[in-house]
Amino acid sequence: MDISIIIPCRNLENYITPLLSSFQLLNLDSIQAEFIFVLDDCADKTKDIIEAKMQGLNFIIIEDCVHSCGLARNRGIEQAQGDYIWLVDGDDWIIYYNILVDCLPVMRQDNLNII
Repeated sequence: MDISIIIPCRNLENYITPLLSSFQLLNLDSIQAEFIFVLDDCADKTKDIIEAKMQGLNFIIIEDCVHSCGLARNRGIEQAQGDYIWLVDGDDWIIYYNILVDCLPVMRQDNLNII
């Protein structure tokens, strides 16, 4: 696995769709990516939206009740199998769809741990 993308979520049904749509547009032709959604005590339809919008991508949903964005990220990191980890907030979205294709080779070539 090249990269694990970890997204902590807490009641984001009104905010997460732009992020999920941008994930669908990422150039992943040569990238093995996994998307790890950590639902932190979600009481809305966030899970249903993720399941509907992430079709065709490698994703998992972890349901937890830690009441902390940082702890939810840590829970995702524990499950991550990628060489690299990308932490993304659930109310953000990606505008540069070649980001992984452009950054991962440089990170490997220069033996970078963080970018």
